[in-house]
Amino acid sequence: MAVSYKIDTKLGVVFTKGSGIVTIEELKANTVLTMLHRDYRPGMDELYDFREVTDLNGIFGEGYADILDLLSVDQANEEKLKGSSLAIVTDKPNVFGLMRMYEILSEGQPRQIMVFREIKQAYIWLGLPMPENRSIGTNPGINSTRTHPNC
Repeated sequence: MAVSYKIDTKLGVVFTKGSGIVTIEELKANTVLTMLHRDYRPGMDELYDFREVTDLNGIFGEGYADILDLLSVDQANEEKLKGSSLAIVTDKPNVFGLMRMYEILSEGQPRQIMVFREIKQAYIWLGLPMPENRSIGTNPGINSTRTHPNC
C-alpha cells in the first residue's frame, strides 16, 4: 500500500496517487501532510489518482462513519480548502462507490468533490492540460513529493 503526493506549483494543483490497500487514516494523513508542505497554497485543487487502489481498508468496515471522519478533516481545515476542488479517479466499483459517498456527503463543505472513472474527465473538470505521453504527476513543474511515513 502506498499514498503519495506531488505538488505542481506551476499548475497550482496537488496530485495524490494511491495504490494497493488504502486506509482511512492514510487518507486523513495525506490531507494534513499536504497542507503542511511549504509549497502548498490555500485553495489548491487536488487530483486523487486511485486507479491502482484495490481496496479502501477500514472504510469498508465502518463505511459511513469513516467517510464522516474523513469529512471532519476537511471541515477542520476549512480555511485552507475553501474554494478548492478535489477530483477522484478510480475504475474499481468498490472504491468508486465509497468515494461517491464522500462526494455526496461533502455537499456544502469547504471544497467541491467529484468522482470520475476516467482520468481525462477529471483533468477537464479541474481545468488542467492533459499530460503528454507521461504518467500523471510527472510534469516538469512538480517539485515536491512525500510518501506517508506509515506506508
